[in-house]
Amino acid sequence: MGPKERIDHVKRLIRKEEEEKQKAKDAALAKLKLEKGFEDALADGDAALASKEFVEAKNAYRRAQQLKLDSPVPAQKIEKADQLQQEWEKAEAERKAKAEAERKAAAKARAEAEQAQKAYDDAIAQADKFFNAREYDQAAAGYIQAAEMKPEMEYPKSQLEEIKRLKEDRAKNLAKKAAQEAAAKREAERARKEKQKAQKEAENRADKARENRMKRYQELQPEALAAKFPSGISHEEYDDGQRMVKKSTIVENGAGRQLMRYKYPWGAEFFFLNGKQITKDAYYWDMRKYR
Repeated sequence: MGPKERIDHVKRLIRKEEEEKQKAKDAALAKLKLEKGFEDALADGDAALASKEFVEAKNAYRRAQQLKLDSPVPAQKIEKADQLQQEWEKAEAERKAKAEAERKAAAKARAEAEQAQKAYDDAIAQADKFFNAREYDQAAAGYIQAAEMKPEMEYPKSQLEEIKRLKEDRAKNLAKKAAQEAAAKREAERARKEKQKAQKEAENRADKARENRMKRYQELQPEALAAKFPSGISHEEYDDGQRMVKKSTIVENGAGRQLMRYKYPWGAEFFFLNGKQITKDAYYWDMRKYR
C-alpha cells in the first residue's frame, strides 16, 4: 500500500469514527427528547388530574405510555385517574341528589308557607274590609281567625283591641267625628282660598315673565343693541351661582347681535344668539373675527 492509499485509508477510518460519534450523539439526543416528552406528558396528565379533567389526564398518560411502552408508570396513573374519576362522579351524583332533595324540600316548604300566608292575608284583608266599613263584629271574627292561623302576629291582636275600644267609645267618637268634619270643612275653605291666592300669584308671575320676555326681546333687537353698546365687540363674564356666563355683544354697521355662552361645572356648554339656542360651531363661527 502506497502513501496515498494509506492516507485515504486513514481518512476513511476518521470519517467512520466521526459518523459513529454523530450516530451516538443523535441517539443520545433522541433518548433525551423521548424522556422529556415522556415527563412532559406525565406532567400534563398530573395537572389535568389536579383540575379534575379526567379525560384530558388519561389522554396525556396514554401519550406517555406510547413514548415508553416498558414503563409501568402511565398505566398506574391511568388506573388512579379512573379510580379518582369514579369517586368524583359518585360524589358529584350524591351532591346533585342532595341538592335536588333540598330544593324540593325548600320548594315544598315555600309552597306551604305561601299557602299559609295567603290564607292569613285573605283573612286580614276581609277583616280590614269590615273594619274600614265599621262592621266591627264581622271584622273581629276575621281577626280572630287570622290570629289562630298565626298566633305570633301582633296585628290581629292589636286590631281586636282597637275594635273593643271603638265599640266602647262609639258615642264619643261620633262627636269627635262631627268636630273633625267641621274642622275639615274649615280647612277645605282655607285651602280653597289659599289655592285661589296661589293661582293669582301664578298668574301675576306669568304676566311678569311675559313682560320680561318682551323686554328681553326688545333689548335683543339689532337697533336696541347698537344703541346700547359701542361698535365692535363687548364682553361680560360672570358667575350666576349655577354656571359661568359669557356675554358677547357685537355691533357692526349700525346693527347689534348678542352671543351667550353658559358653561356648567360638569363641563356642559350651551350657546345662544339673541335668545335662541345655536350650536357650538355656529357660536364660534360668529365670533371668529374677534377671537
